[in-house]
Amino acid sequence: QLELRLGNLDAVRQIMGQALGTCGHLQKPKLYLGYAHIERQLGELDRCRKILAKFVQDAPASCQAWINFAQLEIELGENARARAIFDLAVSQPLLDTPETLWKAYIDFELRIEQDPEDKDFDDVKNHDSRVASLYERLLEKSKHVKVWISFAKYQLDSSGIESARQVLERAYSFLRQDGTKEERVLLLEAWAEIEASQPDNSQLAAVQAKMPRKIKKRRPRLDDDSQFEEYYDYVFPDDQVAPLNLKLLEAARKWKAAQQNDDEISSPLKKKKTVEAV
Repeated sequence: QLELRLGNLDAVRQIMGQALGTCGHLQKPKLYLGYAHIERQLGELDRCRKILAKFVQDAPASCQAWINFAQLEIELGENARARAIFDLAVSQPLLDTPETLWKAYIDFELRIEQDPEDKDFDDVKNHDSRVASLYERLLEKSKHVKVWISFAKYQLDSSGIESARQVLERAYSFLRQDGTKEERVLLLEAWAEIEASQPDNSQLAAVQAKMPRKIKKRRPRLDDDSQFEEYYDYVFPDDQVAPLNLKLLEAARKWKAAQQNDDEISSPLKKKKTVEAV
């Protein structure tokens, strides 16, 4: 800062360069961002890019590094560059806070989709929704209930209620198979809220019918099997059909086994009667 106030730019760059070379392995965000801020104020955009590129090179797992790099290109109106940075970022095998990176990427594409003035040639040429594609890519990595709900709300705003219902039905089917009951409740609550916002409310009753009953149960404590603790469980209406089907299958199995036993018992008797008759 002293050299900067004195106007000694060469000295500033020498000091900051030495700092990055010495402390780069420590991955200090303030060091990279501070240096990039200085070059940005001086209008040295290429130098600023190189510094932020160095940041992501030294800290590839840092979502902050990737977001700041992409944000520079966004502020400069370079959507294609920003998109390329985001694509490279989400492909990293290890990220410290991936949810913040994906949110930044989706918000970036959503802003472009909603504001025609921000679209470049590639955006106009590509008619498919990049936001929807991003949500599908995110779901390949994480099927968290919040991702499903966010995707459904986006589809509601961009494509209408039918598209949102398709996402919600996919989400409910997955969460049901996954056995995550609390997440299913959160999804159903969000689904009911979406249906309640529609003018006709035609599907609201069907969604509400899926809501579970909350019951109190007891289970052994993890730290002491001789002691019990109370907890709440959810019983979903569509889960109660499965036990009935299992009971029917079990009854059919027992009936078949009983028939086989009867055949085995009756077979020797038949042979005996045949011998006596001879």
